[in-house]
Amino acid sequence: GTKYHEGNQHIDEFNADVCVKCISKYEGFGKTTPCVADCTAEVHRVDVIDKVKRHGMSLENCVHCRTCEIVCPEVNLRVKPTSQGSGPDFLGL
Repeated sequence: GTKYHEGNQHIDEFNADVCVKCISKYEGFGKTTPCVADCTAEVHRVDVIDKVKRHGMSLENCVHCRTCEIVCPEVNLRVKPTSQGSGPDFLGL
């Protein structure tokens, strides 16, 4: 099975401001951002920080399926191979 180690930051968010704009855009259409809507493991969420809606993650829930990377309309997320030999091996993909 998939193992998880605390502190393993295996999903990169390249630019937090891009996520802020994406959240605002989708909410303007009455929709949820794809990373939140399509993540079956409930990794992605919208947090309100200083009155700004931002992308948040609960990495301990991640099953390494890469759905968030695939559905991100801004190409702003990347799932990296996990360190310490945990999770699936993406190097061959």
